[in-house]
Amino acid sequence: MTPASTPRVIKRSEHIISRQHISPNALRVLYRLRDAGFMAFLVGGCVRDLLIGIEPKDFDVATDALPEQVRKLFRNCRLVGRRFRLAHVFFGREIIEVATFRAATAPSPGEEPLAEADAAVGEEPLGEMAAGDEVLTDADADADADAAASDASLSQADGDDDDDVADADADADADADADADADAEDDPDADAEDDEALTRTDVLAAEDSLSEDDVEEVATDRTAKMSALPDSDSNLDVEDEDDELGDDAGHPQPIVAPRHGRQYEQRVAHGDESAADLDVDPNAERMFDETGRILRDNVYGTIDADVWRRDLTANALYYNIADFSIWDYVGGFEDIAARKLKLIGDPETRFREDPVRMLRAARFEAKLGFEIDPTTSEPIARLKALMGGVPPARLFDETLKLFLTGHGRKSFEVLRKRGLLSVLLPTVDDYFNKHPGSLVEQLVMRGLENTDARVMADKPVTPTFLFALLLYGPIAAIIESTPPERWHELSTILDACDRAARQVQTHITLPKRFSLGMREMFALQPRLEHPRGRRALRVLEHPRFRAAYDLLLLRAEFGMAPNEMTQWWTTVQEVSAEERARMADSLTGQVPRSDSAPRRGGRRRRRRRGPSNPG
Repeated sequence: MTPASTPRVIKRSEHIISRQHISPNALRVLYRLRDAGFMAFLVGGCVRDLLIGIEPKDFDVATDALPEQVRKLFRNCRLVGRRFRLAHVFFGREIIEVATFRAATAPSPGEEPLAEADAAVGEEPLGEMAAGDEVLTDADADADADAAASDASLSQADGDDDDDVADADADADADADADADADAEDDPDADAEDDEALTRTDVLAAEDSLSEDDVEEVATDRTAKMSALPDSDSNLDVEDEDDELGDDAGHPQPIVAPRHGRQYEQRVAHGDESAADLDVDPNAERMFDETGRILRDNVYGTIDADVWRRDLTANALYYNIADFSIWDYVGGFEDIAARKLKLIGDPETRFREDPVRMLRAARFEAKLGFEIDPTTSEPIARLKALMGGVPPARLFDETLKLFLTGHGRKSFEVLRKRGLLSVLLPTVDDYFNKHPGSLVEQLVMRGLENTDARVMADKPVTPTFLFALLLYGPIAAIIESTPPERWHELSTILDACDRAARQVQTHITLPKRFSLGMREMFALQPRLEHPRGRRALRVLEHPRFRAAYDLLLLRAEFGMAPNEMTQWWTTVQEVSAEERARMADSLTGQVPRSDSAPRRGGRRRRRRRGPSNPG
């Protein structure tokens, strides 16, 4: 599907989007931009979700205002991104992302739209809400600015529904947070606490917040922490992908695409100049590698060109706050009604520009239940190997969006069906191909279902547990390759975890706080299966106990661990300290000891030393 030069304008009476279902904070941003004389649209996954009756997790705005102009309008605003500047407007924990229209010729990330007014429920295009919500008080702005500092790490974990994720920020922050990983390793308790801190809001915020290439660029503090490279790779700059694609890395050298047309001149935005009026120096040319993948891209443009930045037609709809209409350049309105996923432009070219688009198409197929159009799916089998040139930190982010956003089991099935699991997690795919229908496969599927249920209930989920599930098969295979008498030895289990983690890290980044947490979960399994007296109670205080206990429950469900021990651990968590002690003593057949009874033998007397020989 090639974008039309002019949009089809879908009037308010022809669609179901109502302002009642749009975040009030998103409406504030839209109205203030409109009243300042700028175009303002909701864009991307939020428009799509509103059309199919799903509550969007966040809202993105597209405008012709430059980032600096957006910041002047909102005191509670922060600019992010190196490859492409974006504005984040903070309202407590909610972040409204505002992106300037981008130039065409090189598609990048997709953004997400919002909704319009509903006359049936008393909404008016330019009515009271616009006047009442357009201005935030200084107190509101200051409060939101303060909240921005504390909540920056909680808001945008990934950029999912918008198709394109900002490379620059995810990559730039990866370096800084590689150091954070090193610090985290020194503090296991802090790691465990941070590991459990991902909720549906954290992970899904990114899913619907960023655009395709912008998703790479705008990973916020939380995403950066998740994407941080291991210590051994902390010197890599993921944003400067051309550094990773040099000869030493075995990848083709980047090619600078010559600029045609107008020459850009560095200028500072003044007054009412918009992106369309101002020639902005990208400061770095648009760059591709020899496979056609975009390495750098930072050129502002118009809405007519911005549509090229989106991957899928379903994510390329613009909701206009001026008259509550939807602008459709690519037939996305009809594709949503038909539940079809189609790439904008030539699929092979678009996949070469950004191979991660294959994963995003699979993710939307799993999340929305849409079907990928045959013309879009056909090149995937031929081009999936191109994902080998994608920065591992970015693939880690995509893995979290695939499995920790409420559709993990379906994502796993779609990845296998499309042949993408073999390039994302090849050892996992290899194990499942060799052991179809095995108990391990059933365990992994049940574990992903349980994770999906926690996500939908907005309970914390952890990448540590996710990778323990995904790598269960490879870890089991490594253990079973040793003599049977060594299978239950702690050294064998730890070595298998380390080897499985190293194999994964040849394709995706696996931060050490997660690989070490996974290691601890497996190391605790023998202690959970064979508790020894009161020493067993110390396990309850271990930071990984809860995750290890959940894994034990899964294993017991499929006959891989004794059910009586799972029941013992379930009960011991629910009783008083005195009852715990009695239960622990009963494991070894000891008579429960009264705390008031004297200890056997009393305190050992200290031996007195004789005087030293002065001679």
